[in-house]
Amino acid sequence: MNYVLLRMLGNIGVNSFSIISYVASFSVAIFFGTGEGLQPLIGQSFGAKNYKDMNAYYHIGEMINFFGSIAINLLLLVWGGSVCRLFGSDEATLAFTVKVMPQYAWGFTVMALNTMTSAYLYSTKRTKSAIIINVLRSFIANSLVIILLPMLFGNGIVWYTFGIYELIVAAVAIPLTVHEDKKLLASEHNA
Repeated sequence: MNYVLLRMLGNIGVNSFSIISYVASFSVAIFFGTGEGLQPLIGQSFGAKNYKDMNAYYHIGEMINFFGSIAINLLLLVWGGSVCRLFGSDEATLAFTVKVMPQYAWGFTVMALNTMTSAYLYSTKRTKSAIIINVLRSFIANSLVIILLPMLFGNGIVWYTFGIYELIVAAVAIPLTVHEDKKLLASEHNA
């Protein structure tokens, strides 16, 4: 992302992304915290073959992360300047960051759901599927989207790439999770 921003927008783009990355780090910590906090409950339910509770904890985590991400987006819309000012920057970078932050931050909602889905799959010993989601998020989808979309659609799309690659991951994660859940229930039914 830094390479693409430096090439397209120069130092102001990279400086702005640094501030956005700090804000994103705090957001990610909340979403990972939800997943990690619910993992023991999901895992215990899985071990006890209590799939009703297992799914309930997963959906509770999805709701916590969804509404948490909405709250973060509202916070950034209303107090984005104050939040960005915490990380120090000149006025031009601050103004630019406040302008582009919503274009980036909407992706927090999709990322929050993907993060919980990954934690759910890890908690229920479906590690291969969780790894597929995380590798897709961390290396494949993000790299392709960040490099290709600005070449195809211009510089303006660069701030939206985070949410776009998270949507691509969700398009894989949702059917993969549904398939895994059906497979789990079928194996229990046949046992």
